[in-house]
Amino acid sequence: MSNLVVVGFEKDRFRAAEALNKMRQLDFSWTGQLEDAVAVHRGFGGELIVDQTYELTTGEGAGWGAIWGSMIGLVAGIFTGGATLPAAAAVAAAAAVGGATVGATIGGIGAKWWKEEFGVSNDFIRHAGELLQPGDSAIFAVLTGVADNFQKVFEDFGGKVLMTSLSDEQKEKIENVLNQARRSN
Repeated sequence: MSNLVVVGFEKDRFRAAEALNKMRQLDFSWTGQLEDAVAVHRGFGGELIVDQTYELTTGEGAGWGAIWGSMIGLVAGIFTGGATLPAAAAVAAAAAVGGATVGATIGGIGAKWWKEEFGVSNDFIRHAGELLQPGDSAIFAVLTGVADNFQKVFEDFGGKVLMTSLSDEQKEKIENVLNQARRSN
């Protein structure tokens, strides 16, 4: 089973990056399967900063950059009332993931894709936005398999977990984006 997960860390801009490092250790020891993740924090002025990402190949990184950039942009748009931050977040996340500028344009991914084509609920997006207020940090991740090991890490770090299961159709849509990115390189 795959899950889309957002973990919020209130009033701690660096906690998400620390938890992501621990998640990497779990993934490499085969106690869980981390497909991809990005740690971000929101500055006290509302700016969104991508702290770190999971390491992937360039083509795959571009695909994940598009996926995370659009998701973070959508969530950030809730906080800013839809100002220009979503576009900036998409570009920043795409570049940070290692896919360079390709990530922002692959598959025409944007906020509309998450809501209308991918089927992420408005409630999930709204709750994710609530987890990322000024001074907070968050992890956005796709986990495959049993998420219990990762759940423990999130709890140990004091994170608030928001999780939704991905259908086979949704997993296929993610894979299509990643395949398109691989072919672009």
